[in-house]
Amino acid sequence: MSDRDNTNFFTGLVLGAVVGAVIGLLYAPHPGKETRELFKEKRENARHKVEDFVDKVRHNASETTKSVQ
Repeated sequence: MSDRDNTNFFTGLVLGAVVGAVIGLLYAPHPGKETRELFKEKRENARHKVEDFVDKVRHNASETTKSVQ
């Protein structure tokens, strides 16, 4: 598998996890206010995970570019 295939795979994996979490929260057996708070927390956690993933991909791309030059 190439680096691009790996990036596409992991992007799809992260996106699927986020969509799954959203659906799970929407169908959770909690009151509306509590569900919204949980959703807010999960959204923030997901955002941080995505940011970390993007940073890693950028770093790996940078390292690969340096090694090719």
